[in-house]
Amino acid sequence: MLSVTEFAELSPSKLRLKEAEFFLEQLKHAGTVDHNKTLFLMTAYFDAFIFCYVSIEEMLTDEKKEKLRALDVFRFFKALRNISMHHSILTGIKDSKFERPIGRVLHYGVGCRVAETAKFFLLPIKLNAIFDALLIERPREKYTIEPAREFLNQLTQANEQIFLVALMQQALLEAEPHVA
Repeated sequence: MLSVTEFAELSPSKLRLKEAEFFLEQLKHAGTVDHNKTLFLMTAYFDAFIFCYVSIEEMLTDEKKEKLRALDVFRFFKALRNISMHHSILTGIKDSKFERPIGRVLHYGVGCRVAETAKFFLLPIKLNAIFDALLIERPREKYTIEPAREFLNQLTQANEQIFLVALMQQALLEAEPHVA
């Protein structure tokens, strides 16, 4: 949280960065609530994060904007934001154009506490299918989607689950030096 004084001293791009940091923390906390409520809360905070994070780009000088755009993780989240603008990236159950490319790990069972956090993770095959469909529908999106796909393919080489919180933290760390 920021005081009024701290808030007033922030540039627009720093404010957006702080908002993205806030939504990341809220997403982490949302994973600890009643598991029946985590999907909505985590989705809302993830959407808010990507909208704030990607909007930083429009608030920077041309030089800093180019440096931000050069970050693989930024281009990845920009592609997710663009998809989410036109189609909710996390629904995928009813009346959705695409299957959900993000899964959720839940901790159920005897002795599990609510404090054990639910987490979002990427489903690379489904996300690549969305990228394919979008390139057919909107070939002009190639400049955004292809770098995002390359980044996703790099992530999948580790052959481990790709958790969104870790990517979001990486995105904030890499963007911070470019935010005025």
